[in-house]
Parts: sequence; structure tokens; C-alpha cells
Amino acid sequence: MLKYDYPREGMRLNVATAAGLLTLLGGALSLYANAQKSQADAEKATKAAEQARKAQEQAEEIARLARENTDIMKKLMAATTGDGSYVYFKPLLTKDTISLHGIPVGGTPIYDVMVTVTDIEAFNAYMDAALKQNKEPTDEGILAASRRTVHLGTIPTLSNAPQGVSVAIEPGIHYSMNQRDELVLRVEIWSRFGQVLEMIKITKTENPPLPDDPKTGKPNAVYSSPFGIDVIYKVERDGELLQQSGLDRLGTDADGKPSWFVRPTIAR
Repeated sequence: MLKYDYPREGMRLNVATAAGLLTLLGGALSLYANAQKSQADAEKATKAAEQARKAQEQAEEIARLARENTDIMKKLMAATTGDGSYVYFKPLLTKDTISLHGIPVGGTPIYDVMVTVTDIEAFNAYMDAALKQNKEPTDEGILAASRRTVHLGTIPTLSNAPQGVSVAIEPGIHYSMNQRDELVLRVEIWSRFGQVLEMIKITKTENPPLPDDPKTGKPNAVYSSPFGIDVIYKVERDGELLQQSGLDRLGTDADGKPSWFVRPTIAR
């Protein structure tokens, strides 16, 4: 039988070479796998960034629509409630009688206006009389003695009145100053938007100026009064001062605090 001897050194060399090749192949495969994973991760990151961008755009669009909706609701509320518009009153003296004339303020009509005016002196007199007679004051008694309520409905403001139309509000409330030197009024003005509170103090003065004729705008003795008036007023809503005139002229009480019931300081 023949016996063949394999070259052991060469065999060891071939085995080493094969092992090296396998190692290189494994490394290459590992690099390839890592490259594939990196590419997949990059694609995932790109996709995630794109989704985030689209989500951001959608969020911004929703916010924009929400703002538009809010603006529309505000305009709708303004159109139905009056959007903060209000009316207040100034006294006008004709001969010896005071009448109240309304002045609208704001950019939208004032809806469902109701005015309640209380003569503070008459109110106090009624309450004192009821107390002395040991009677319970009643709403009917207060209304008859000192309070007047007028429904004025919808009042256009200067900005939305028809062209050429003057906004004049005359609630038909009058007070004679013949037998009194002062008149203090509490005016509650209600509308859809809420309540406005006005205090008015009217004090007689001497040497009144000659009033203007309402038709010609020129002084006319026909409309003259035997006295003049000094007017102090303030208009508030929820504690916010909206209008005022002459508050610095209010007299002070025994504690040195400004009072609507003390004669004001008037330049004569």
C-alpha cells in the first residue's frame, strides 16, 4: 500500500490564510451591517424630523384658526352686546330747571338701555321720614319719592349713527332748582354689556353766563337763568373711572374726605 505524506507546513499556511480571509469577511460583513443600520437610523431620523415639521405646521394652522375664531367671536359679541360702549349724562340748565342729556361713547350701538336716576336728597328725606314714623321703607315709596326709571332701548353711537344724524338722548327727567341750592343724582345706566354708575353734583352759582340759543348757537336772553350751575360728575364701570369732571372741587367732610354731600369749592 502506498503512503502519502501531506506537506504539513503548507497545510498550516493554507489554514491560516483561510482563517484570515474569514476574519476579513466577518469584518466586512460587520461594517456592511453597521452601514445598513446607520442608513436606516438616518432614514428614521429624517422621517421623524419630517413628521415633526408637519406636526408643527398643523399646530400653527390650528392656532391660526383658533385666533380667527376668537376674533370672529369677539366681533359677534361686540355686535350683540355693545362691546364696551356706554352712555353717560350731563345736566343742562334751562331757566330754573335741570334736564339730563345723554352722551354715547364707543364704536357700537348700546343695546337695551335702561336708566334709573335717584335724587339723593329726596331719597334721604324719605328714609328719615319712614324712620321717624317707624315704618318700613318700600320700593314703591322710594320710587315715588326719589327715583325715576326710563327705558331708552337701543342708542346709536356717534361713530355708527346715520350720516347727518345727531345723537341726542333726552330721557325726559327734569328737576327744578327753584327751592334748592344743590342737587346730587345717582344715575344707574344698564345695557346688555353691563352697568355704568354715574354720580352728578349740581350746585347753584351767581352771575350766570348768558346761554346760547340752541337754534342759532348765539347768546340769547330768552334762555337765561336767574343763576348758573357748577357741575361735578364721575362715571365708573366695575370700579374703573371712565369720565370725570371737577372731582378736585368736591367739598370735604368732617374727616377731611371728599364728599358729594358737602358744598364744593366754587370760584365766584
